[in-house]
Amino acid sequence: LHDGVDVDVLKRSLEWLMDRHEILKTGFSSEFLRRQVLDKSVVELGAITVLEDFLNAKFNLDASVPLRVGYFEDTKQVKHLILIFHHIAFDGWSTEVFLREMSLAYDTMVTTGTLPVLPAPEIQYRDF
Repeated sequence: LHDGVDVDVLKRSLEWLMDRHEILKTGFSSEFLRRQVLDKSVVELGAITVLEDFLNAKFNLDASVPLRVGYFEDTKQVKHLILIFHHIAFDGWSTEVFLREMSLAYDTMVTTGTLPVLPAPEIQYRDF
């Protein structure tokens, strides 16, 4: 991330993406193998204090969404954004869509102060 990145805009962009793509706020209950839509507030963009713990944490799909997002600043004051996707919800194609739309949302917020308006996705995860 560059020095001028606005973490609040990044958070709003992530929330916009979660509203747009149902899978980003979906948990999976192992009890009856059912899908449940969770509140998007269970994903939080936060500063990482222990990188190894963040990278190695297991997903609890009963209680959280299939995505972890964090950022940290290294010893050279370089900022890094880390996105960890669970394979149940992301593949190469969906990761590309996520990154493209997150970039669009962030850039639009920075330049216009509003989130982009796009047509609804043609398909959602539940369609599969």
